Amino acid sequence: LHKSPEIWGPTATEFDPKRWLDSTLTENVSNLNFLPFSAGARSCIGNKLALVEFKVILSILIRNFVFQITE
Repeated sequence: LHKSPEIWGPTATEFDPKRWLDSTLTENVSNLNFLPFSAGARSCIGNKLALVEFKVILSILIRNFVFQITE
């Protein structure tokens, strides 16, 4: 699920945050290729809860830690 080499490239199964820095990939990837909660009438009922949890966790991390960009 969400690991198709045709869409995400040869490193689809690897964690590679640099892939989003390449403008050619983001131009070729459709928004419909990544649907973690599905869509439409039968979408995940936990969608809104998961997004709220993510925002809460992110705010806690930002409040409690200092983040720096490394080279």
